[in-house]
Amino acid sequence: MSLIQRHWQVMLVPLCLLFSFNLLHAKPTFPELTGRVIDNAHMLDDAIEQRIAARLSQHENATTNQVVVITLNNLGGYVNLPILVPS
Repeated sequence: MSLIQRHWQVMLVPLCLLFSFNLLHAKPTFPELTGRVIDNAHMLDDAIEQRIAARLSQHENATTNQVVVITLNNLGGYVNLPILVPS
């Protein structure tokens, strides 16, 4: 291994640790829970929002599971939120 490669590896490890430490402490902020549908990105018109809220209410009554739909303007730099895709 050449001297340049060795120095590169020595510098890379602390940099990786520094960035991973910052990512571990980064927490996304979510809006206050005010209902079943929280449209902060203003993507939904009122009729659609009411239909979604009604379906979520039916689902909660049938299963006791609570589901909330939230639209956000951006993820604040946090890119590792899970995306659920139906199979």
